[in-house]
Amino acid sequence: MSTKLKIAIGVVSGILLIAVGFFVFKALTKKVSKTTQLKYWGYVDDEENIKTLIDSYKEKHPNVSIIYKKIEETPEEYEKIVTDALASGEGPDIFQIRNDWLPKHYKKLAEIPSSVYTRESFGDTFFEVAKNDLNYKDKFYAVPFTVDTLALFYNPKILNEKFLFQIPDTWDGFIGAEKKLRTVNGDVVERAGVAMGTSNNVEHAQDILYLLMLQSNTKMISNDFAKAYFNLSTKDVQGNIVYPGTNSLGFYTSFADPTKETYTWNASMPNSLEAFTSGKTAMYFGYASDVKKIKKATNEKMDFKITVVPQVLGNKVTFAKYWANVVSKDSKNQKTAWDFLKFASSKEQLAKYIKVSKLPSARKDLAGEKQEGDELLKTFAKQAKDAKTWYKGDWLKTDKIFKDLITDVIINKQPAQAAIDSAAKKVTDILEEYKTR
Repeated sequence: MSTKLKIAIGVVSGILLIAVGFFVFKALTKKVSKTTQLKYWGYVDDEENIKTLIDSYKEKHPNVSIIYKKIEETPEEYEKIVTDALASGEGPDIFQIRNDWLPKHYKKLAEIPSSVYTRESFGDTFFEVAKNDLNYKDKFYAVPFTVDTLALFYNPKILNEKFLFQIPDTWDGFIGAEKKLRTVNGDVVERAGVAMGTSNNVEHAQDILYLLMLQSNTKMISNDFAKAYFNLSTKDVQGNIVYPGTNSLGFYTSFADPTKETYTWNASMPNSLEAFTSGKTAMYFGYASDVKKIKKATNEKMDFKITVVPQVLGNKVTFAKYWANVVSKDSKNQKTAWDFLKFASSKEQLAKYIKVSKLPSARKDLAGEKQEGDELLKTFAKQAKDAKTWYKGDWLKTDKIFKDLITDVIINKQPAQAAIDSAAKKVTDILEEYKTR
């Protein structure tokens, strides 16, 4: 073989090696560039709840990695952690917000693309309360997996002792049952009929009050979302002037007032969840998310049942509080994040989520089919269609105002109307601030 031929072969071989190396490098870098990683932070969901959705999605999208992180803090602390992370550029692509947080945080969020849900398809898919809560300034921002509602938990053993075999579904009937279940000597409550009447030691105290106000047709705010109206008067069907908000406040606090026939609770009682799990109260108002807490507190040994919240005769209303999934406006992977949420909220996938999480479905087409047979979920499935909420502006400040309102009446002995007038002024200040944002 001549020297020239050897050189030619060497040159060609070198060119081929370079070409092969180039294409291998391009293939590898192309593969790497297609790999997408999503950070997903949550509050209500344990990792196992979300894992089933992530695993199913990865089967169809092996190039997508989704890392879920549950932040186990109070809602206030969780909100701050997420907000600080987003501000620093280190936040998640997907995270959970509570249904009443949207006015405070919508500017941080990406709008739901029409390829995921249109206004019509969102309303057709999810319960009406989610359609109202997760739509702000005519744009949808959040995809719910669940709609949780306030329900009545009770201890059947205590009921059986008093020959009560069910809780009446009206407030008038409820009062009669509560009076039979309590054990009260003077001002001393030995066993409460229900944990209700105060704020600091009653879980969801403000939500119970919201429920009562909404059931009594209290107009919570003005139509332009600028003023609080829950302290104002209206006319009943007979034309009489009534104060439904004030009456609701008086009814709620009567359960902690020793001068009232409904007295059954006071500020010296333990936390209401603890009182319920220890047998110090027969009834407790809570959410589906409380079921796990009760089971954990009692090592799954407590026998308890759940029924619908009592109603004002002729007006069926329940109160909702739940978490939904949003995408950060600053996420570089918005398209993939929304694709995952669309997939995860499909009927097939959400059915898997419900089975694992034991939380009530946000989808209308799953409520009856998958939950009516579950003894602990069926009440929440039944209540979701009648669920309502109201626009608070700043959820944290407004919830505190209502808790303080209860305290002002029970502990500080303020007249109910004076206390609620003061609370309405504070909420109006919040609403006016948010209207200008």
